[in-house]
Amino acid sequence: MPKILNKISRKNIKIFFENPWVITIIGGVIVAIIIIFIAQPYFSDSQTKDQILNQWITAQKYENSTEYEKAIETYDQLLNTVPKKKFPYEYARTQTQIGKNYLSLSKNDNQEQNLQYAIESLNEALTVYDLKRYPNEFATTHLDLGLAYQSLSDIRDSKNNLNKSIDSFNLALLVYDGDHFPSQYAQIESYLSISYKHLGKIENTNLNFKKSFDSYKNALKYVTIENNPKEYALIQTNYGEYVSDSLSDTVYAYNEDLRIFTIENYPQEYAIIQNNLGMEYVRFDPSNESSLQKAIISYQNALQIYTYEKSPILYASIQNNLGYAYMKLGMIKDKEINFLNARTSFSNALKIQTIDKYPLLYAGTQENIGLMYASLGDVKNNQTNRQLADQAFSEAYKNT
Repeated sequence: MPKILNKISRKNIKIFFENPWVITIIGGVIVAIIIIFIAQPYFSDSQTKDQILNQWITAQKYENSTEYEKAIETYDQLLNTVPKKKFPYEYARTQTQIGKNYLSLSKNDNQEQNLQYAIESLNEALTVYDLKRYPNEFATTHLDLGLAYQSLSDIRDSKNNLNKSIDSFNLALLVYDGDHFPSQYAQIESYLSISYKHLGKIENTNLNFKKSFDSYKNALKYVTIENNPKEYALIQTNYGEYVSDSLSDTVYAYNEDLRIFTIENYPQEYAIIQNNLGMEYVRFDPSNESSLQKAIISYQNALQIYTYEKSPILYASIQNNLGYAYMKLGMIKDKEINFLNARTSFSNALKIQTIDKYPLLYAGTQENIGLMYASLGDVKNNQTNRQLADQAFSEAYKNT
């Protein structure tokens, strides 16, 4: 019986393979198998890139809503999908975005740690982004890296971090030259001006101060108030806030800003500049009646935007600044009136700056009140005002 079956099986097989339809089907199956085998990596990569794109979109939504921690978490998960060797560009882009989000996060919380994380991610991205293959990515990543080093220099190792920020900005300028990228060039030169200025306070003062001023002037070669108003305003803001060493130059820079940032078109920027302008009047000339009066006007202008209802924290901060300006003015003229105005402003600040929510701000404002009453005690109601001064100082140092 087995022999008969063997004969029948061989005959059936021969007939089976001689059938042209069978040959066509088998051939098609074989071709399909080969195609699937060859195309499998392509389909796999395609699916991976779709996944990458979807996660990027999710992370960017978090970025746009300033949920930086969630964005970082999404990008971190994505790194498991984009190995550096297989997807170098996607890997580097992800590292860059992680760095950018840590940079944003550092402005609000754990500044030193977040800046360090930003630097690590950005440097990792630069292991892929070289100048020849990815010039734009190389430049933008070095710009962010320069900003991270510049911010870190305010916390520790100032000289080293400032030099690193300068190196990073100069590397970005290898791509963003003034003739082809005027806006980017001007922006980077403006940041260079800040780094050189801060470095000049540590070493080679004259040389670095000159480089700082030269960078500021370089920025203005390519950006004008007519052609690039917002970029021009940013340069003037940086100069006024970080670079200038004279009241006249600082006032000029901020007034140039106010030509662009009007209260009608840019209310938030207008208020910030007015507050900064007031602070500079007090910082540079705290015993000059005219400067103090201008400071008071600037703070009052800022308070048109930063109201108690809409921006309570900023409102309180500016009220404290306003109170201090009134107090300084009261030491020059009309002591009782100006001190009364100062006390009103300090009281407004304390509506927000409570000891339980903002203990340090509360202490600072109470200390200003103490100084005010101590000074007023030299003129009127000596004992009463000194008691009020002692009470304010006690409140200021309650948690120390």
